[in-house]
Amino acid sequence: MTFPIGAARSRAPLAALAVMPLLAALLAHGGARAGSVPIQEAFEKMDLERLPANLAVNGKDKDAVIEIAEQGQRGKTLHLKAAKDGLIPGLQYTLDPKAYAGKPIRFTFKALFPGKYEPNAEKTWERPRVVFAGKQTEEKTWYWGPPYPKPETAEWQTLSGTATVPADIQNLTLWVRIDRRAAEVWYDDLVLELEPGADPPPEPQAEGGVKPRPLNADELAQKAPARELQATGLYFAPDVAVNVRGTLRKSPVKDAAAGKVLWVGSVSEKLPLPPPGYQYAKGPPAVLGHDADALALLRELPDVLLKEKPAFVLLQPGAMREVPESIKADWTDVAVLCGLFGAVPVVVVPDAAKDDDPLRSSLLGAVQESKLPALDARGEALDKRAEQMLQLASRYVLGLGGDAESGAVTGKTAAKTAEEEEE
Repeated sequence: MTFPIGAARSRAPLAALAVMPLLAALLAHGGARAGSVPIQEAFEKMDLERLPANLAVNGKDKDAVIEIAEQGQRGKTLHLKAAKDGLIPGLQYTLDPKAYAGKPIRFTFKALFPGKYEPNAEKTWERPRVVFAGKQTEEKTWYWGPPYPKPETAEWQTLSGTATVPADIQNLTLWVRIDRRAAEVWYDDLVLELEPGADPPPEPQAEGGVKPRPLNADELAQKAPARELQATGLYFAPDVAVNVRGTLRKSPVKDAAAGKVLWVGSVSEKLPLPPPGYQYAKGPPAVLGHDADALALLRELPDVLLKEKPAFVLLQPGAMREVPESIKADWTDVAVLCGLFGAVPVVVVPDAAKDDDPLRSSLLGAVQESKLPALDARGEALDKRAEQMLQLASRYVLGLGGDAESGAVTGKTAAKTAEEEEE
């Protein structure tokens, strides 16, 4: 990570460290939110030896393969193989039942199943599959899964299904695996949506109906367009997008609302209208008011970020009679804090009569040294610059669908043991 918290001073690290218990609690809770995407896994960065607390490898055996492996043009995928019947190699997600009870979900995934398997006529669910399971009572267990991948299919299949989780669910597990039949399968692009929209977004098709391999989000970040503040009113570049993605990857928050924006700091006048497709998050005066300085934000922001889960935070420092020496490090800490809570930080560089104004020049230095997205508050059309920055960050930091040149966004974005299941 390019920008360490509390660089070269002693007071702000104490405020930053105070948020660590909140982050730990959030990770343990695994909190999913309505209209969110709690699981979105493309396997590009997954390390099976270093999995989060709610994810585990299931069914290890000398006759089983469980690995992250390259698969043609798709890049890294989950490769599972059972050399004999009775094995259950795969991944096991432990989910928070309180977050899902009584709510609709949709699960979409891709699978490649080119070979055969020997079906069990009495237990047709013994095969490669994705399945949710959870205990409702001591005698009753809920099982559900999207459609099964079809065997002897040379092309990647996209499979999706919807269900409503029972209101009395007591625990909830998701398995992505081979279930007790000798078989070999590859999985990719797992997406779990909580309270989803009516229809999943369509997949892009190239001419001739052949779908090209999409760039993964890390590749896309490296292709981000460069924007110079003086020329465009925006500061953005490939190293900025890559750097912010690196911070977001460390966050346990994986369900930020894609269109939600928190504008904090010195908002002395009415906020510009939110761009189409975006909405402002709510916050207390201590966060939204013009008196909120960097150290106050380090204290106040964590609760707001946990509650609102914005995808973006626009940080607008206010005017100061005296600019402290720690100003760059202070606001860098606030930006890092936002990233650790799953939000893209954007610094709103304050207007000033002169370019060498101490606050303005310090913030410009922080933006460039720490590789942070920024927009200029100087002049008119602040709302347009904010819209352009949100589109760039949506596309090249969050990896949401859109036009690769303009950055315009076109689409939004644990349990019983395996041996007990369905016996």
